[in-house]
Amino acid sequence: MHWHVMSLAVLIGFIAAEQAGAQTGAASHPCSLLTPAQISAAVGSVGESREGDMPGKAHMRACSWSIPGGLFTLSVGKVPNPNQSTRELLDYMNSMYDLLKGQGWKYEKKDLGNTSCSLVTPPAGAANGSPATFCATVVKGMLVMASASSKASNPAEKLKPLAETAAARLP
Repeated sequence: MHWHVMSLAVLIGFIAAEQAGAQTGAASHPCSLLTPAQISAAVGSVGESREGDMPGKAHMRACSWSIPGGLFTLSVGKVPNPNQSTRELLDYMNSMYDLLKGQGWKYEKKDLGNTSCSLVTPPAGAANGSPATFCATVVKGMLVMASASSKASNPAEKLKPLAETAAARLP
């Protein structure tokens, strides 16, 4: 189920960025927006990074690092509707989690200033599920989303600064 959660994270990321558009500078290289030390301080030691385009017709880039028992991903892409709040955008993206709710997963929202976070938790006793946390912010018409899924829960308060730091480094 761990890969289901992260697959959904990737899917909601490109749904959120349905309008294609060229990105330049740091936005086209999300791995350059955070250092391994910054990520490690929040979610534990990190492995090598992998960067690439997300699948689909959207132009969204992602960079992923392995973390203890899971995966941390930073995604960057244009927002489809600049008039939507970050919470509205995240709620739209999280409608994908309705699939998991039917299987007993819990969904919790946290708005922390200009950054909105969502937490999904597997049902008690689920052997193949991992909690996942997604924090997103919108800056300069770009969606920046930091997400982590691992056996250990990752609090929104730890991912929020990563999303904001990455957003601050956009050109």
